[in-house]
Amino acid sequence: MVRDEEIERIAVQHVIAHEESRGWKVESIEAASSFEAAPMPDVPAQSLDAAALGVFVERIIDQPGLRIRDDASEHALITRGLATRRTGEAATVSRAAYLLFALRPADRFPQCEILADAYDEPKISGKPKGQLTINASILSAVEQALKFIDDHTFHPRRVVGLNNIRLNEYPTKALREALINAVAHRSYDDTTRKIVLRIFSDRVEIANPGYPLKPLTLAKLRKGNYRPCSRNPLIAQTLALLDQMEQRGTGFARMRDAMLDHGLDAPAFTEQDGYFVVTFPGPNGNYDRLKSPEGALGLITPAIESQLNKRQTDMVARLVRGEELTSRECQKRHKVSAQALHRDFQKLVSLGLAKAVGSGRSARYVLKPHE
Repeated sequence: MVRDEEIERIAVQHVIAHEESRGWKVESIEAASSFEAAPMPDVPAQSLDAAALGVFVERIIDQPGLRIRDDASEHALITRGLATRRTGEAATVSRAAYLLFALRPADRFPQCEILADAYDEPKISGKPKGQLTINASILSAVEQALKFIDDHTFHPRRVVGLNNIRLNEYPTKALREALINAVAHRSYDDTTRKIVLRIFSDRVEIANPGYPLKPLTLAKLRKGNYRPCSRNPLIAQTLALLDQMEQRGTGFARMRDAMLDHGLDAPAFTEQDGYFVVTFPGPNGNYDRLKSPEGALGLITPAIESQLNKRQTDMVARLVRGEELTSRECQKRHKVSAQALHRDFQKLVSLGLAKAVGSGRSARYVLKPHE
């Protein structure tokens, strides 16, 4: 007896063959993965991370009174198709909910780990300068991956106005977009591959298992000429609800714009050994090409700057450049009394801009460090 699925497949093939015989080009459409929708009857909703679920619940349930009910999380998950419940029974969460909100989802699904490696060279070596295996809920995993990149890339300093700005080697906006896309669109059915994050001396690579869903192609993605689709719609729609991604097909354009605005080359998109790879070319030691973030203010805001006189502004500018100031040197430079300079230094200290090192005649002032 022929199964219903086989009958449907044969019928689709006949339709395609008929259309192609008439000269029409028919593009096959790859179905979304069924992995994320599978139920996990042995995982109660109460076992998921309450902190991660809290933000989600607030987005779904408008009434504050309902948010504190014991079954509020279950209600929110069911509303978004992330859980089901039969009458009189506890809710059964889906794998999508487990990946989104479980503390350590890779304990059940090892393919969910993110493998992060950092190298001092432009190629893989036997001595990485840093390694991390990330096993966390989706958004927590993305944040851990971003921190790993931040910890293993260079951050040059640049004076912008009266501020000493810490620059990132790569734009966080572009990296976050790529990581979110990786966890949202990867093939979770592929149990042999994990997301791989690699930092080299001249680039960052983010590789996620699975090529783009048909009929998407690399050419379409590069041109921006495509309509969006997701391999894991439950995960993608939840991330969109949490303002972590959009579903309008502009993610690749935003990555490109963020890189160009940062002074770097546009990212490259390739397919390799079953992975979709996004490569971010770095400055490769030429940090002068990096652009300061638009609207970068730093510690010294216009409101603070407006409280400084011309002499104090000059003193702050020198502190920002890394100079140490003494009363004697500043008296000579600005031709004012020691009492006037004492008041200047006290004002800079009170505004949180400077701190004194030493005391008496050996006292000097440096820029007060801030995170």
